[in-house]
Amino acid sequence: QLRAAAAHFPLGVDVVAIVCDAGAVPSLRRVADLSVLTIGYLEDLKHSLAKRLAT
Repeated sequence: QLRAAAAHFPLGVDVVAIVCDAGAVPSLRRVADLSVLTIGYLEDLKHSLAKRLAT
């Protein structure tokens, strides 16, 4: 479903799915053309997105 949703965005748009799993260590993985960012706490989101944009 995530890949189907990501396909609706125009070419050149970097689609990031965010999974919040209490206590998880922040991580980023690629699934096909989709980035999946896992965070453990909402506070991790800002730092993780900033880190993602820097790469």
